[in-house]
Amino acid sequence: MTDFLLRQMRHGSWANGRLLERCRALTAEQLELTVPGTYGTIRKTLAHVVASEEGYLVLA
Repeated sequence: MTDFLLRQMRHGSWANGRLLERCRALTAEQLELTVPGTYGTIRKTLAHVVASEEGYLVLA
């Protein structure tokens, strides 16, 4: 793995961790909110992120 890819993976992991930290403070109702132009609810967006990451790991 190149140094660039390793840095990208580490940054993605850090960013996802920060995102999850912030989402832990949200209520169940807030996790179900939608905003126009986004990927559905916050909960669905998080599920999409996890599925995408899983897909990339399968390719690695």
